Amino acid sequence: MKKTIISSAVLAALGAASFSAAAQTSVTLYGIVDAAITNVSGVRTSTGDQGRVTAVSSGVLDGSRWGIRGTEDLGGGVRAIFLLENRFEIDNGQVSNRPVSGTQVPERFFSVGGSGSLPAPNATAALNVNCGGRTTDGSVIGARLLPGGPVAAQVAAAQVACGVYGQAYPALATASYGVNIPGRLFDRQAFMGLITPVGAFLLGRQYTPAFETFATFDVTGTSSNIGPGQLASLPALLEIRESNTISYRIELGGIKAQAMYGLGETVGSEKASRLWGLNASYTTKDFGVGAGHNERTNELGQKSLKTTVLGAYGVFGPFKLTGVTGQFKDDAPNGIAAFRTQVRSGVIGTINTTPALAALVPFAATVGDNAANAAYNAFKQDGVVYGVGAEYKTGPHKIWLTYNKYNDKRPADADVESAGFAYIYALSPRTSLYTTFVQFMNGRTAQALPGGNGFLGGVSFAPNTDNRGMAFGIQHRF
Repeated sequence: MKKTIISSAVLAALGAASFSAAAQTSVTLYGIVDAAITNVSGVRTSTGDQGRVTAVSSGVLDGSRWGIRGTEDLGGGVRAIFLLENRFEIDNGQVSNRPVSGTQVPERFFSVGGSGSLPAPNATAALNVNCGGRTTDGSVIGARLLPGGPVAAQVAAAQVACGVYGQAYPALATASYGVNIPGRLFDRQAFMGLITPVGAFLLGRQYTPAFETFATFDVTGTSSNIGPGQLASLPALLEIRESNTISYRIELGGIKAQAMYGLGETVGSEKASRLWGLNASYTTKDFGVGAGHNERTNELGQKSLKTTVLGAYGVFGPFKLTGVTGQFKDDAPNGIAAFRTQVRSGVIGTINTTPALAALVPFAATVGDNAANAAYNAFKQDGVVYGVGAEYKTGPHKIWLTYNKYNDKRPADADVESAGFAYIYALSPRTSLYTTFVQFMNGRTAQALPGGNGFLGGVSFAPNTDNRGMAFGIQHRF
């Protein structure tokens, strides 16, 4: 028998029906409609207290979407393919969404000094400043912006930084925090290419290699809010999709592999905003193991987020056990350089143009640099996420149990844990009812909030608090 090397991921995306021998050319409309009633605790009210939100939400178990996929048999084992996949919100008909917490950002981002958890060395309570105004352990969070000098000058420096932060962060959050904020028509996927006897060659907006490994070995397939990917979304630990990519995929028996390169398309710099990634796996119906890796550069061409994912699963009759872990490191966050400059310039400008701050003028550059570095450092990443899961399937019934942990290695120490449960009942091969429950346990400065497969949870009302999310929904696939 003649062996061919193809991509199972591409075949799955385009659908087996599209490749039937009887259809030399085909175009298929497909999609998922997912709606649920959700209830989330730990949301900040207008007075800053803890509250609950009950809502009709889209994409709890799987993101709602519609897409068009097509193929043409060119002969000789070569097929031309394309896929265009749109996300939509069944609750309101839009193509984008924001967290239930809106543009709120974690309070550790506003901790003057940048660590998010380190108290000012040898400082009095007056010198410890947190722009958010809340404490997590009885002492106010913060650190000195102006080494030495009079107490009044140090307090003034911190107050200036708070003012600038208060103006800069909301603008950044408005532009960044949510799903498909640019409003792309085909935000989920948009690619075309060729499947050949020696592999698949694709161009466009695609899932990244590390994310595909993560999805393969997360028992939920990154569905719902009970998976490990929900633990740290602000800032995100992992690029799910990337635009302007070139990828090569192969499959030989149970062995699968992918290589991807994303062009930054930045005028004057070939290094800026690039991404490359690789993955490989060996999977059967009873056992699987794999690894994936992504690396990107930021808008200045500096090495940015680096992600490595490992996973495995085993099937024992009606039970499936899975484990996945990911290591994330980012010392030069992408898309934050302009914000860093804005904070520095804002602090220096405020000091130099405010008569009441005349005593700070000689130190304006020092204060500005320290404030800018504090803001920038809040977006750095250094941590490891772990997820273990169990699945039980019998007849129309499916049950998921999960436990996940994010170990934050930064000084902020924003560790998060979650434990979740999901029950799915298939009314038919296309339509299912489901319910999910998840408990988030936030550590010292963590403020994670439960979301769903198609939307971010956002930020809880305060650090170091536990939050819960529940959903009752229906899903239809077409």
